[in-house]
Amino acid sequence: MFEEKISFFSEREEVQEKYPIYPAKKRYDDLVEKFNLNTKINKTETHPKRCPGIMDIIFYGYIVPSWSDILIRVKDENILDVNFSDQRTSFELWQHEQIANVNRNSNWCPGFIKIASPWQVKTTKNTCAIYDRLPFKNETIFEASSGLLDTHVEHQTHIFLNITKKDGTYLIHAGTPLIQILPIKKSSFSMVIEKKGFEHPRKYFNDTFLGSLNRYNKSKFKFTFK
Repeated sequence: MFEEKISFFSEREEVQEKYPIYPAKKRYDDLVEKFNLNTKINKTETHPKRCPGIMDIIFYGYIVPSWSDILIRVKDENILDVNFSDQRTSFELWQHEQIANVNRNSNWCPGFIKIASPWQVKTTKNTCAIYDRLPFKNETIFEASSGLLDTHVEHQTHIFLNITKKDGTYLIHAGTPLIQILPIKKSSFSMVIEKKGFEHPRKYFNDTFLGSLNRYNKSKFKFTFK
């Protein structure tokens, strides 16, 4: 793991106080039932809450909650109008023909709502950030679109939301998590396809991989052996 600095800026004190960006490791409430976090299981039992691949993506990065109530009306599988209780929020409806096909054959309206958030993000050189939906959140009204931003150079956070194409009026409450920011280290890679299967050296597998997994299960996620 690398350790780099990531800074979040907002000139709006009320947003920082009421709806701050927070570490994804603080996410908890919606996961209790979904992953049976309060259910005691045997130490040898296979369970999603013991899977580093699942839990690492859930608890990695930072969550941006909505700083405003968002009222959305959908009619004939199109976004009819959008209103923010926060009057300072600027947004655009991206529904023109060049964008409409992006959500073809999906559960979402054509195009997106592009929202200018009150946050700016800055990372150090050779780092950037993936903006994505919250893993395993399973929202039915909206879903954030994925993006990769060079936050060393570009700092403004724009959020692109897909909206359900089912007719109706929908309210996204202030405080609802909208996106997860996942900082990553940039590098160049040389792709190699090996004409053989990969084999772990037995000592490496026992000492490194199994040792890491054991430490993960015991300390990284407090519900692992509950």
